[in-house]
Amino acid sequence: HGLVYTTKRLLSEVGGNLNEADRQSVRDALHMLKHAMEGSDVNAIKAAADRLLQASTKLTEAIEQKD
Repeated sequence: HGLVYTTKRLLSEVGGNLNEADRQSVRDALHMLKHAMEGSDVNAIKAAADRLLQASTKLTEAIEQKD
């Protein structure tokens, strides 16, 4: 849950610094993780969390550029 919350917060704070494709990639990964967390398949949750972590690297890059 923390990963979802943090990523959503970062997306709202620095998402405007990303191009639309990168923002959509993060949104899609968020959706996939939320959906996976509704079930009990640990492997699906882990895969979705990994995808979100990869997609969110663009957010951390945007933070670094903002500073």
